[in-house]
Amino acid sequence: QFDPRVEWLIAHCKQNLSEKQLLICAHAETALSLAEALRVKAGLHVPVFHEGMTLVERDRAAAYFAEAIDGAPLLLCSEIGSEGRNFQFAHQLILFDLPRHPDLLEQRIGRPDRIGQSSDITIHVPFLQDCEQETLFTWYHEGLDAFSHPCAVGDAVLQRLPVTLQNSGLSAAENTEKLDLTQSLRSELVAAMESGRDRLLEAHSCRPQQ
Repeated sequence: QFDPRVEWLIAHCKQNLSEKQLLICAHAETALSLAEALRVKAGLHVPVFHEGMTLVERDRAAAYFAEAIDGAPLLLCSEIGSEGRNFQFAHQLILFDLPRHPDLLEQRIGRPDRIGQSSDITIHVPFLQDCEQETLFTWYHEGLDAFSHPCAVGDAVLQRLPVTLQNSGLSAAENTEKLDLTQSLRSELVAAMESGRDRLLEAHSCRPQQ
């Protein structure tokens, strides 16, 4: 009743009914509440996928979402949707909230970003301004560049940040310091990872004729 992200989601879904969209949030309660809001406020009936369902129920929800013609345009997933399921037929990913660990964000993005994905993935991150949500988004986006490229060094960057800078509820000065240090660490770790590539293995694995 009070979260403006819900109204944004309803409007976005109505405008993109022809697109397959995957929404991932942290908790099953959030997914269920969003499904109810879409049903009551917009008349949209969309499947949910969460840990409180049986394996068969989750399979049915995923199959309904996967149907190309009569399937659902949107699937609402709790965090369990970021583990083990592949949705490479979906081209839009909605992150209704953001996890606090970069590896978990990488897992979420990896659900549609699989072999068989035929187009670029559009990532939507609705957040409230001037609060912790915006701070976390800025750290992922400007610090780790996690929404544009795979971020293999996210955990290493997080571990190297001082303990005082590892949380999201920081002052403006601390957030600036965290952002600058994150960018520096990311560049350093990516460079080290690239210099350590096994080029012989890469050459052996590359078979252009196939």
